[in-house]
Amino acid sequence: MKCACQGCARSASSGFPCCWPCAVNRKDGVVCEHPAGQQSAIERARELLGTPGDVLVRHGVAIRGRMARCPMHDDSAPSLSLYTRDGRQKWKCHAGCGGGDAIDLEARLRGITVRELLRELSEGARA
Repeated sequence: MKCACQGCARSASSGFPCCWPCAVNRKDGVVCEHPAGQQSAIERARELLGTPGDVLVRHGVAIRGRMARCPMHDDSAPSLSLYTRDGRQKWKCHAGCGGGDAIDLEARLRGITVRELLRELSEGARA
């Protein structure tokens, strides 16, 4: 089975049913299309992780309203905000630690890349 991404030649022999490597590397933000019944590693990760707020709570961070103390730096006052854009929940540290979705946040909190996180979550789902 071939990936449905533009020109991707990756096959299911990599152990993944579709295109998780190229989906991670896409810079245009386009979500790859997958054959019916298939789910990308990114979609599975979103289901497993939930929202950025869910990720923060699992890491022991208290949330008040839409603000929290950023766990990535010494934060004396809440500088991390939670918000929704284009139907997706996101986070942003206003002190400069970054922002993104739940996948980005979990990877940052674990100190690994998004690619490594997707690989870990995918391997855990198969175990």
